[in-house]
Amino acid sequence: MSRPLVEMSRCSEEMDVAIAKLQQNFQELRNNLEKAFLEQGRALLRFEAQWKDLKTGHTRELEQRGLQLQQRGILVPLTGTQHFPPANQNPTLWSNSTTPRWSDTNTPLPPRDSTTKLFCDICKIFCDTKMVLDKHKMGKKHQMNLGKLKGKTVTGQTSKKKAVYPTEDDLQTKKRRVIEGGAAPHTLRTCTICNVVSISATDFYKHLAGQRHRDAAALISNGAGTSSYSQLRIRN
Repeated sequence: MSRPLVEMSRCSEEMDVAIAKLQQNFQELRNNLEKAFLEQGRALLRFEAQWKDLKTGHTRELEQRGLQLQQRGILVPLTGTQHFPPANQNPTLWSNSTTPRWSDTNTPLPPRDSTTKLFCDICKIFCDTKMVLDKHKMGKKHQMNLGKLKGKTVTGQTSKKKAVYPTEDDLQTKKRRVIEGGAAPHTLRTCTICNVVSISATDFYKHLAGQRHRDAAALISNGAGTSSYSQLRIRN
């Protein structure tokens, strides 16, 4: 066989080997890609399942918080919608219910992580132990509040009935606790005359038209003079 033919045969064999190697590399790359896509698909399915579980748990938690707020007398929208619960068509039943609403009281709720808390009725605060409570009762703040309470009692026995106005601290405390309960800050509505906090616009304006609010406004109008509460201030 001539030399050129030998060279051509050798080149042909080398090309066959190179082509076989390329085919092998291509097949390995294809297998790796298929394996990677399969793993990504499985990861996506796992993520979707975890997301569904998280969404279900979050929805259940929101429903529980909403139920707790409703039990305290705070009206909340239905979970998962932008609709508000229907307002009571009778303002007398709404404002004069025999069951006290949480938003109508000045007593703060105990911390969620508390075990046994001691409460000071004068200052409306919780203390961890009896020693802390006794120390608090000897402090200036408690003595000052106690003196104010005694002064109000004596004044109430010797003078005519006067309008009692909610303080800014009362409203701020209620708003803060409602927000801590899961309510969005921009949904809050407050009536500074009646010291009421609500996150339902429908029921808030129902309150403004109710007998309780009208009586309080009339009492302020007759006895407040130039008081800053002579006009209603609606705050968000």
